[in-house]
Amino acid sequence: MAGATTGKRLTSPTPASNGKHPGGRPKIVFDLDLVERLGGLNATLGEMSTLLGCSHDVIQRQYKNPESEFSVAYEKGKAKLKTSLKRKLVQQALEKDNVVSLIFALKNVCGFTDRADVNVEHSGHLITDEKTLVGTWREMLGAPKVENN
Repeated sequence: MAGATTGKRLTSPTPASNGKHPGGRPKIVFDLDLVERLGGLNATLGEMSTLLGCSHDVIQRQYKNPESEFSVAYEKGKAKLKTSLKRKLVQQALEKDNVVSLIFALKNVCGFTDRADVNVEHSGHLITDEKTLVGTWREMLGAPKVENN
């Protein structure tokens, strides 16, 4: 038997130009339109591996490489999803007077928060003695002095 003896693992039944078999696994070709649509649905890696007919590891490896066509297509789909969601949110908030959507949009799109900025200034002097602390509070509140015999 000429060539490699790996049987079904051969990538091509014809030898390379140098007379040897090219070896290795065949490259998986993805339908990038489908990958983009899956990104638009925010599909998980597991869901994509099932639909694309390969292992989870293959999808993860493709997704990790930011310059791969796979990753670019998936991110393009996710960007379309985010844009569509923002458009719908603004439509709900403005056209339908949905207060909850309006508040959510203000917080997430415009950077509004519920937190109030509180600045507390103090002299830097800490009172650790309880009697002195109580006396200071009474002075601040204008309470009469209590004298103990």
